[in-house]
Amino acid sequence: MHYLFFHPAPILIEFLFKICEGKSVSMKSVFNTFHSNILNMTTEQIEKFLEKNSIGETPVKVSFKTRKPVVGIFITKGDYSDLKSKNFWRIVGESNLESYSKSKDMNLARIFSGSEMTKLSVL
Repeated sequence: MHYLFFHPAPILIEFLFKICEGKSVSMKSVFNTFHSNILNMTTEQIEKFLEKNSIGETPVKVSFKTRKPVVGIFITKGDYSDLKSKNFWRIVGESNLESYSKSKDMNLARIFSGSEMTKLSVL
């Protein structure tokens, strides 16, 4: 199983320097700001994961900040480039995989925001 995640320490240090520069801030505000920014997956992180793992018909577990994980496949056809530029991703869920493999109907997929994703793993 392959996972995409990163070590937060270098990002935390850089982030603290940016927000604390010449200011007095509470630890609570630092934590809240850092926590909301560190968990957002960028387009580059998601794209790198997809390229590295040659995702095509391979199911992926997608974890989110505020909802249960989704297992499915990323669709890299059709409006992929347009959605990717906005950090949105079309994913066919586990319950629709069989139908999608037969019909290739894009309407079986749902669109998810990459900024809500926290972790990707190949199953």
